Amino acid sequence: MPDARSAIRALVEAVARRERGDAAQPDVALRFVMDSLAGMPGYLRPPIHLATLAFDAWPIVSRGRPFHRLGHEARLRQIDAWERSVLGPCRMLMTLYVSLTLFGLWPDDEEEKSGQQENRRYG
Repeated sequence: MPDARSAIRALVEAVARRERGDAAQPDVALRFVMDSLAGMPGYLRPPIHLATLAFDAWPIVSRGRPFHRLGHEARLRQIDAWERSVLGPCRMLMTLYVSLTLFGLWPDDEEEKSGQQENRRYG
């Protein structure tokens, strides 16, 4: 069954692993993504939620399970397919989630320069 929260977690974990490998901290990034989504205007939340459910449900037809139950490589293939999709909403949804994940993965420059790897607000 499609589940938006599980799909977001799986997507953040896949992007974090793709970008940072074993050094990734997907839990920190996930908190940033979830907080960012919660801070969106109310009129944006339902369409983002529905698009996320569609993203999670997409592989059910071909693989028999939602995105959040796929293995890492299958998740990366779906993310890549949606990033390159001819459908603008698919590309925009991936841009949203990948961008938020990347912001959540890397500390700001001042913290990085001082050697503090912990994100104070989210970590």
